[in-house]
Amino acid sequence: MKMKISKTAIVSATFAIFAISAYAQDAQAPAQQPAKAPEAPAVEANKNEDRSYLADYEGKQANVVLFDEKSKKETPVTVKSVESNEVIFVGGGGELSVSKKKTSSMKVIYRPDSQTWVSARNAYNRGNWDESVAYMRQLIYPIIPLMSLPAETFKGHVMLEMYLQALMNADRMVEAESIVSAISLSDCAHELVSSALAVAEMLAQKDKIKEALAIIERVPFTGDKIENIPDMMKVLSVLRKKGMAKECAVYYTKLMNIESPQKNEATLWMVYCDLSLGKKMSAEIYLNQIKLEKTASEFSLLQLTKGMLESAKDKPDLRVVLDLYAEGIVFGSLASPWMPELLYNTGMAYKKYGKQYAANEIFAQMLAFYPDDVLTQKGQKEIVKAERKKVKKADEDDEDEDDE
Repeated sequence: MKMKISKTAIVSATFAIFAISAYAQDAQAPAQQPAKAPEAPAVEANKNEDRSYLADYEGKQANVVLFDEKSKKETPVTVKSVESNEVIFVGGGGELSVSKKKTSSMKVIYRPDSQTWVSARNAYNRGNWDESVAYMRQLIYPIIPLMSLPAETFKGHVMLEMYLQALMNADRMVEAESIVSAISLSDCAHELVSSALAVAEMLAQKDKIKEALAIIERVPFTGDKIENIPDMMKVLSVLRKKGMAKECAVYYTKLMNIESPQKNEATLWMVYCDLSLGKKMSAEIYLNQIKLEKTASEFSLLQLTKGMLESAKDKPDLRVVLDLYAEGIVFGSLASPWMPELLYNTGMAYKKYGKQYAANEIFAQMLAFYPDDVLTQKGQKEIVKAERKKVKKADEDDEDEDDE
């Protein structure tokens, strides 16, 4: 079945084509003639199974040259080794090194077979993911060792982003995970880290918890790497909803100690996880330290955690709980990543309070706004047929009484 290509995927694909052609145009020395185009690969399910292909391409070299922007000289090279601070190439009668830590005038240019690349691109744009993967595979694996180079030095990372997107669209998660495990996430471009975390997010959605955790464990997020935090938060959100509160709490604790735009959110999610694990004392301490204006985006998450803390008491006041949740909903946004939790908890609080009709309405709203969310599915199982009764007293605070 064809799937709609995301805007991000289209941009990545376009940029990949532009970047490769731009580098080729910059090189004023005569370009090498590309090798004869290989025969198009067969795309059959039984011959193109979802597995790791790393061993199949071990030792295979990509058609790359080093281009010196100062001298305008090109040198055909092959990769000798990838060290902690540099990639060492062999060519031009000796060894040439390119730094992984800083940019220089030396650029690495990849010239994939044009016929294969055009076929891969056309299949990708048509949404023929298996065909696109089959064409691209032979182009991608030889350049995996180069992914630790800075984006300013080597533009090929956008091709791998495109390939990972195609693998996810084709539901080839074994291969996608194996590729991510083979690249150094601490060295590669932020955009490629984002693609790797997208793989982790999908793995988590498919209950591949161990594999998803293994990816985020390797993602740097301190210093100049804080731009990776938003994508990490997306993966943690899926894991949290899968019941991995203990595992998520570890990462939220790390993230809350880093100065970033997500600091308050990470702190409140840490509190959320603590409350889910029955750690009321530590949760209360942190909540007392957090002061947010109602206009703050995290205010509704704060109200969610406060409501959870009240619910965790031996004798909770469900009116207080519902008031806290209601304030969170009123001042929150449907686009907030915590809104499904807030609505689900509100529905469960109404149900516990004996207001099944109100609970049903909340769960119905979740289905309308978040049809694919894990908590929405849980909420649908909580719906019970209920009828409304008219209120007997005009001044009564509760508007409805529920009959099951």
